[in-house]
Amino acid sequence: MQKDENKALFLYLKVITVGIFILCIDRILGMLINTTSLFIPLVIAIFLSILLNPIIKFLEKYRVPHIIAVVITMLVAIVVILSLYETISQSVSAFLKGFSKYSDKIDSLVRQTIDFLGISPDVLTGDIKILDDPQAAKLMEGVSLSSMFYSILNSLTTFITQLILVFLFLLFILLGRGHLMDKIEIGFSPATANRFMTIYNNITDQVQKYLGVKTLISFFTSLFVMGMLLLFGVDFVLVWGILTFLFNFIPNVGSFAATLLPVIFALIQFDNPLLALWLAICLFGVQFVFGNILEPKIMGESVNLSAVVILFALLFWGFIWGIPGMFLAVPMTAIIKIIFENIDGLKPVAILMSGRVKS
Repeated sequence: MQKDENKALFLYLKVITVGIFILCIDRILGMLINTTSLFIPLVIAIFLSILLNPIIKFLEKYRVPHIIAVVITMLVAIVVILSLYETISQSVSAFLKGFSKYSDKIDSLVRQTIDFLGISPDVLTGDIKILDDPQAAKLMEGVSLSSMFYSILNSLTTFITQLILVFLFLLFILLGRGHLMDKIEIGFSPATANRFMTIYNNITDQVQKYLGVKTLISFFTSLFVMGMLLLFGVDFVLVWGILTFLFNFIPNVGSFAATLLPVIFALIQFDNPLLALWLAICLFGVQFVFGNILEPKIMGESVNLSAVVILFALLFWGFIWGIPGMFLAVPMTAIIKIIFENIDGLKPVAILMSGRVKS
């Protein structure tokens, strides 16, 4: 009788534990979703601090004080980021100004697509009046030039605010990093401090290598893509090069989108499916060589995540944080895997997350 009561109590405690765990996960997810504007700048600042740490170490090697090294590094980061932003904004502005001359071709392509799909041409002529629907009419009431202007202004304000937050977080992280190891050694036992140091060094080394190699590969991929586009005579080469560089940070999906967009534009520009097909073959070839041959050889074991884990990471972080989450998905998942590798009870999960397992 006593055994049955103990089993029932044990089962009851397990159910309560699982329920509390699920509730905690739900609360954490809710917090991540509701505080996106705070967490995204923080995570970006953490990755930037890891990427910029070698510059600080290089300056400190020549006896530059830590504070001055941080200030110099921050200035370099600000100049680089603002230069990139200026280049991107000018390219997008030139693209929007020059894209209007292709409106007739786009209209013709839309008509051909509608004819091919068997849709009534009344959709284009306006004979089908969607505003007869009360819900559609109510929706269109809010669409005006002023609302679009305020929407753009709001987006710009949000971007500037988040950029300022990134720089503030980055400054405090870089200033506090100098004494972090000393605090760990003083605050914990030697075994615990050593484990913390191992996890920290592994995270830093692997994330630095991943971001460094990914940036290098994306840069050269964009250069080759721009060369191909120049060879074919496609307009707005710089825009497609920037998109290729940025999208290549999103595994699998990003490289496909970065190739598909200029191919679709080439089809609009030249109105020649065969030329667009050859361009697609060349661009996919460039992406395959850099993404599937060179990158794995240079990257080695720095991330070592399975394709399924990367796919789920993209879906999960994309759902939580949208496009920024997709950019940050792989490094954040790699950090989780490194932490699991250093916790005995979670090592099997880290092995399941791995792409290649050493025998």
